[in-house]
Amino acid sequence: MDGVRPQDLSRRKLIGGTAVGAAAMWAAPSVTTLGLSKAAAASATGYCPGFVISAFDGATTFTDGGQLTSGADLTENNASPWSNDATGYVFSETGPVQLPAAGYQSETAFIPGGTWVCSIYIHGSPTSRTSRYRMTLTIPGATVLGYDGRDANLSNSDPLFAVAGVDYNGGARSHEWNGNSGGSGDYFGQTAADTVEVRMAVANCCVDHGRLFVSCL
Repeated sequence: MDGVRPQDLSRRKLIGGTAVGAAAMWAAPSVTTLGLSKAAAASATGYCPGFVISAFDGATTFTDGGQLTSGADLTENNASPWSNDATGYVFSETGPVQLPAAGYQSETAFIPGGTWVCSIYIHGSPTSRTSRYRMTLTIPGATVLGYDGRDANLSNSDPLFAVAGVDYNGGARSHEWNGNSGGSGDYFGQTAADTVEVRMAVANCCVDHGRLFVSCL
């Protein structure tokens, strides 16, 4: 990460030190309960899964950013350790979260109310040139429930999943999740119950983000 290690920054704490493109270590999550009684909240079980990142179609790819915590700067800021020409980041974000009775409509699928959900946040922000971050992401043992990549959808899911104190980018780019698999633009596609492919075609003026929703273990 251009000589800057996130674990050296007092406001950012990662799991296991330096980010690596392998299975994420699991840390005890903060269980979020929405509109549940104290008894229901106390009975909440489950934990968020780790993930495995595999590169495809190029060297500009993603790596494991660990647990997303308060103080992280995901804006268009070249001083941020999360801005990098060669690397995008995949963060464990929030969960387990039990969805309210109305459920949640993601870009790719409706997630029924009462479902326990964990979120994974995907971030690409080059500092000096256009980058095309690419990866195959597998979440062993879990099921991919949905994905948000457009501004409006990310704003809709922020109240449920955003980490307090994280400076999220306000200009996330649109992800063409149901097409353009062979093109040069943004792409999201689910290839198996537990596996997705993601590409972000990010110009040096911009940040691309996405939020992936998966089942808890």
